[in-house]
Amino acid sequence: MFNDFLRLFKNPLTIWLKWLLLKSLLELRNRRNRLTIGYLAFLKECKFGYCNSVYEHST
Repeated sequence: MFNDFLRLFKNPLTIWLKWLLLKSLLELRNRRNRLTIGYLAFLKECKFGYCNSVYEHST
């Protein structure tokens, strides 16, 4: 059962959905700062100023 959970977690569709949800939440929270998040950029505990861009495959 644990292996099935790992397969689901590493599924490309699941990874993309997690990124899309995180991107949407961060852009909504920082909509006044013009935040741009690139494809598959994962962020944790970040503060943004005005007109920030985070590019793809950055962590």
